[in-house]
Amino acid sequence: MQADYQEKSGAARMGCRLETIGMMQKFSNGLLKPILRIADNPRAFNDWAAKQTYIALANMMTAAALIGVDSTPMEELSKRKCGKTAVGKGLINLDEYRVSVMAAFGCIAQANPSSPKRGEAVRRCG
Repeated sequence: MQADYQEKSGAARMGCRLETIGMMQKFSNGLLKPILRIADNPRAFNDWAAKQTYIALANMMTAAALIGVDSTPMEELSKRKCGKTAVGKGLINLDEYRVSVMAAFGCIAQANPSSPKRGEAVRRCG
């Protein structure tokens, strides 16, 4: 699954030739096997890959904050249930990918006397 993932994702995202993907696989395997010992261990590989999603999550949350959108990560979730729900909506193929983290993005609803009245212009996030 790992080699297939690297080949598919590399070719799709970067438009690389198969020879380039092969070189990248050799390079990454050369790093992963002796140093991290995860290349031949699917569980360790999936754990490592899930941790890498936090880098992307941090970037998304930072970008959201810069444009005034609130966000929060959600870790205490049933990854199995979330995966099944996402499959049901056609959002993920669990044969290739796994749910590792979720985040909520939006604006805080403020109920106070100075909030806009019906018919007044309302500033929306996004």
